[in-house]
Amino acid sequence: YLLTYQEPAPIEYIVSRLCNIKQAYTQYGGKRPFGVSFLYMGWDKHYGYQLYQSDPSGNFGGWKATCVGHNSQTAISILKQEYKIGETKLNDA
Repeated sequence: YLLTYQEPAPIEYIVSRLCNIKQAYTQYGGKRPFGVSFLYMGWDKHYGYQLYQSDPSGNFGGWKATCVGHNSQTAISILKQEYKIGETKLNDA
């Protein structure tokens, strides 16, 4: 990407490429799918900081705040109640 466009790859491009690999592992015999969800955090000059989550099948989506793992639904409901756009200071994060 850097050689073609002379700039670092956007985080969404990287996540998309990685998720395509994860998805391919679910389709072909002899390969075991990845059994984990990932959180990806990155920054680019167009959109600033971004957070993405992918599941084991390769589906991904962008989030303002999220979590994965045991009791993630409880944590997500707390995030929905407590998250305030633009009010979080770096030290609070």
